[in-house]
Amino acid sequence: MKHSKRILLLLVATALCACTGGSSFSGTDKKSTKQAAPAAAEPAATRPAVDPASRPPSLGKNDTPIPEEGAAEPDSEVPTEAVKKGSFTVWSEPSDPAPYQDYVVVIRVDLPETISTYELTDLTGTLRGTDDYDQMLGRGGRPHDQEFSFSKGRAELRVDVPGSWRHVRDTIHIRSDVLMEEEEIVIEF
Repeated sequence: MKHSKRILLLLVATALCACTGGSSFSGTDKKSTKQAAPAAAEPAATRPAVDPASRPPSLGKNDTPIPEEGAAEPDSEVPTEAVKKGSFTVWSEPSDPAPYQDYVVVIRVDLPETISTYELTDLTGTLRGTDDYDQMLGRGGRPHDQEFSFSKGRAELRVDVPGSWRHVRDTIHIRSDVLMEEEEIVIEF
């Protein structure tokens, strides 16, 4: 009887995971089903087509891309227009995109030197634009829209964002469980 209950629980967990599009199930993570809905409801016209073959290969577990030759490392130079709050520094590339030009939001996390490994799954958050664009970041985000790297006490999350009109303000809400820190940072162009 005990084995049949475990098998039933495993089947239910697998079914829930498949329905939410997740790769793992945690009985305490009630947000995962709520976070998946906004990404699916997003109109197809606002998302640029992404060829999966153009992305670097994945390490698997966290879908963390392997840095390509010449890819930006976490110790890249921080532009003067970057906004720093706590352990997080945020900027966009390019710093002032033309109307409807796609851009990348870079979120740098400064970590204590005692941290020797750091994973994308530690970060959660949202990017919300005044143009009504909404995107989940980190653990709840779409892997094909994010690039993550970690080196020398710094982590960098690079998020692809479709372009919009001029004078857009993006509000980035980001949280690190390891650092026990949560910040809200606004960038405007």
